[in-house]
Amino acid sequence: MKYSQHEKFFWVKNAALLDKTYMIVESLGQLDQERQEKFSAGETPNELLVKLKEMPDKEYAKEISQTIVSHPAEIRDYCKARQSMDKARTILTCLLREEFSIDDLDKKRNEKGQISCGGFRIDEKKLALRIAKTSGSLKDYFVGLAIETARQQNDLKFLKKLVTNAESKKRPPVIDYQRISIVARFLVDYWCGVKGEYDMWINLLETAKIGNWSGTDGVFVWKKSQPIFFLPPLCFFSNGALARLCAFALGKMQSDSDTSATAIRKWVSRLQLEQAHTPKIQEVKETTDGIYFA
Repeated sequence: MKYSQHEKFFWVKNAALLDKTYMIVESLGQLDQERQEKFSAGETPNELLVKLKEMPDKEYAKEISQTIVSHPAEIRDYCKARQSMDKARTILTCLLREEFSIDDLDKKRNEKGQISCGGFRIDEKKLALRIAKTSGSLKDYFVGLAIETARQQNDLKFLKKLVTNAESKKRPPVIDYQRISIVARFLVDYWCGVKGEYDMWINLLETAKIGNWSGTDGVFVWKKSQPIFFLPPLCFFSNGALARLCAFALGKMQSDSDTSATAIRKWVSRLQLEQAHTPKIQEVKETTDGIYFA
């Protein structure tokens, strides 16, 4: 791969900032809704700073607090991206566990559910049927809720199906990774990049011991003996560039139905993923000597 002098700072340093929001979002989650909203609006509640100080690594806690002050707009932007990734992981898990279907999600049928899971609604009867089918047991809290609801509604059809599911000899896996496209899993796994590695890459690029700066065209050239690929956070990509990256990373063609620009936009919307405002990687090029991000 090659990176220009400008590009090495273009997204790697921003990715390091994004990485720090992991602890910020975790600390924000321990505050009440009012203080979380104040942070999103531009304030930094003292309670957040107190939570950060409780981190075992005091030096890192101090670094994160200073980062909030020195890069307020970027940090808030990246916190939204990371929070959306956490929500997307909840949606993906529910899909993998068949607690609601893609069609339910697209048509918002799941929003009528009585059970809340990570801010999303799940139909209690559908969940109970799934639990009975995978476990063979009716001794579950949510199954009990569904049974009581069905009893009050005199829903004999549901009760019969529940018993049938529990008595079935076939037990499907609780999580079936084949049910959902690998594209969705790739988006969720790498939306905020790879945790804990971008500061390391900044240091390596600064020392330039794994390659050299070319005086002719001003780019950083990796040593041929050390093929290296590190992935930018996917929230940094424009829709078109993201589709091209997904096709490349997953060994697919851009024309494939699940890696087309339309398909990628649909998954981003369906999973409620938030893209960062800056930086914005607009182009992904595959050449004989590497991959270019611009």
